[in-house]
Amino acid sequence: MIEPKYQPLLKEEMGVLKLDNDKGEISIIAGEVNEVKGPANTFTHINLYNINLKNYGNTTLSEPKNFNTAILILKGEAKVNEDKICKEGDFIIFDNVEGEILLESLTEESLFLVLSGEPINEPVISHGPFVMNTLGEILDAYEDFRNNKFGTENF
Repeated sequence: MIEPKYQPLLKEEMGVLKLDNDKGEISIIAGEVNEVKGPANTFTHINLYNINLKNYGNTTLSEPKNFNTAILILKGEAKVNEDKICKEGDFIIFDNVEGEILLESLTEESLFLVLSGEPINEPVISHGPFVMNTLGEILDAYEDFRNNKFGTENF
């Protein structure tokens, strides 16, 4: 099992990509969008970023073909790929999308969280705050947590 760690990340550290015509911005937390990188260190290659579309703006996402991509609508309403209308709270999953994903805000302001990464091709089990590969690992994580062995803070 990999040792747990904590990464403090400040808004000021995020990579920011301004969209054309004052239509919003993309704040990159991890990975890279159009050569702008995010500050988070990750165990596998992922892209994690917020998109804030303003003034009924739109943008096109282009993730690697072998990645799975998911989009959480945090605020507003949007049209996805010119045909699917999504509202706040909707979670859209794209399995190994080939090509581009078009996001178009249907409100004055829309906020999205985009998560994208290469599938790990391993079982995934979650319980409470823990995500592991087996039930045994989940039980070990709870035991470590109860015994105050759940990482250290190094600030």
